[in-house]
Amino acid sequence: MTSTTADGLLNWEVQPHLLSGNPAQQDPWQRNATNLIKELSDQDQATRQYQTHLESRLREDRACLQHERQHSSQLQQKLADLQSTHNQVELALYQATNDIKWLRQELDMQVRKSQDAESRAAALSSLNESLVQKMLGAHSAELGAQATSVDALQLHLNQQKHEAWIKELQLSNRLHEESIRSLQSALHAAIFSMSYSESSGSSECTTIVGSGAGIGDENSSEVRAYIGMNSTQNGQCSSAKEGSWYEA
Repeated sequence: MTSTTADGLLNWEVQPHLLSGNPAQQDPWQRNATNLIKELSDQDQATRQYQTHLESRLREDRACLQHERQHSSQLQQKLADLQSTHNQVELALYQATNDIKWLRQELDMQVRKSQDAESRAAALSSLNESLVQKMLGAHSAELGAQATSVDALQLHLNQQKHEAWIKELQLSNRLHEESIRSLQSALHAAIFSMSYSESSGSSECTTIVGSGAGIGDENSSEVRAYIGMNSTQNGQCSSAKEGSWYEA
């Protein structure tokens, strides 16, 4: 008898004359050898089938592992995108908070300027009324005198000058009110932008925040420029009125 197989298992080859003839004529050793060969052949076939099954499962496990790696890479990329979005939302929120703080300070300053202009207008109106009363009293007391005519003319000129000051203060007050309304609108817009940035940060949107932050910065720059221009004009107008007040 000879033996060997491709996968290392024994596969017995029995010479034909040993297995030929009536099994009853074979001795017990030959029958045992025949049964052993059949068992080894069955085991070898079962082993080959199990090996094929293991190789198939190994290929499936490799494909599943490759898929899991790709899915893990995609999740890591999404996590990085969400982290970037979160950072952008925090930056936009910080900028919006600073803009709101600055707008509130500017609004308070404009309110104080408006109140000061109203108080000056009220003072000039009271002074104008007193001058009118003096002019009427002087005109009725010294109707025929030349000096009275000169004083009346001077009082009339002073009245016109005071009326011009009142108009300037009223105009300045209107400008301050317009500035206050503009600041209030900008403040509401900044608060709305901050609320919108917070709601966008809680979702998984990754494309809106960058453009939104840029628009907020541009609007804030325009609002600052507009307020600066109004503050410059109002400051010039207030300086002119203060100079006229001191001259009076």
